Amino acid sequence: YFVQQGRDILAPEERRVRKRSMLIAQARQIVETVLEGPSSSNLYRVIPNGTTLRGLFFDSGVFIVDLSKEFTSITNLGAVEQALGVYSLVNSLTELDPRAKVRFLINGSEPMVESGHLDISQYLTRNENLLISES
Repeated sequence: YFVQQGRDILAPEERRVRKRSMLIAQARQIVETVLEGPSSSNLYRVIPNGTTLRGLFFDSGVFIVDLSKEFTSITNLGAVEQALGVYSLVNSLTELDPRAKVRFLINGSEPMVESGHLDISQYLTRNENLLISES
C-alpha cells in the first residue's frame, strides 16, 4: 500500500510476491517492496528516504519489524502523513494474515513512546479506514 496522489488514503499496488514455504520470507519481500516505493506515478511513499529493513521476525501472531534509524524522522511529519507511512507497512504486512499485529523496532530497540503523533511502540493492527474503498 502506498499513498494516493492528492488524497490522504492508501491504495494498493499489486506486486508479485514469490510463493515461499516460510511466511517470514514473504513478509520480508513485502516490507522491502514498500521501502523501495511504488512503480505507479499516481502513488507515492511517505516512509523517510534511507530507511532500510534490519530484521523481521514473526512470533505468536506478531510481525516484529526492525527498521534503520532513518525511520524515526517519520515523527517530523504531520499526523496524517505519519499514519499513512506507518500503515503502508502495517496494512501491507497484514495482507498475509489480517489478524496479525505489527510491532516496530528502531535499530533493534523499542521506539520512544512520546515522539510523533502515532505511538509506534504499541502493537498495531490493520486499519481498513485508511484504505481506498473499492467502489
